[in-house]
Amino acid sequence: IGRHKGSLLASTAQLIGIIMMVFFSSPNGSLQTLFLVWSVFYAVFGLGQGGEYPFSGASAVENYGPTVLSNKDFQGDKEAEEMALKSVVRGHRKRRGENIGMVFSMQGIGSVIGSLLILMLIYFAGNTSPQCNTSGYNEMGYNPAALEGAWRAFYFIGFLVILMSFMHRLFFAEENEAFAHARKKQEARDEVHQ
Repeated sequence: IGRHKGSLLASTAQLIGIIMMVFFSSPNGSLQTLFLVWSVFYAVFGLGQGGEYPFSGASAVENYGPTVLSNKDFQGDKEAEEMALKSVVRGHRKRRGENIGMVFSMQGIGSVIGSLLILMLIYFAGNTSPQCNTSGYNEMGYNPAALEGAWRAFYFIGFLVILMSFMHRLFFAEENEAFAHARKKQEARDEVHQ
């Protein structure tokens, strides 16, 4: 399906999942209903997130540096074409690992930022320690309404980030050159075999 369509599909699944997690509220206040709906849409979100990693990794590999050379660039000079291709591949390989490492290190950075963000939201919700004798707090000493606001705000911030990524992919990102070139080669091979 291609990197572009695949990443849009992954983002769409994430958006659907996170929208439901942020905005769904059980009509009768049933925790069982909330748990069931959350489980289903967290799975939808997870499928989108699981699709994000391979598309990001593949794009990181394919988008680093020039990867497609045209025969027109060399006007029939096979030796020059071969040397240029080797040079591009060598330069591509040198920096490709750094690029992939950067993409996947964002998982760790996102985990740290997410953890700090939820801690800040809990702090601003005023639920940093149990307060057993306070009105509106449960038997464990926490205000369920304030904590619900904190986790909904947390997922809403994630929704905004995913929405920005989706909009960027929808309006600005294109199929990368390496994938388009590989697809054309595959189609040509398929035509020959038919």
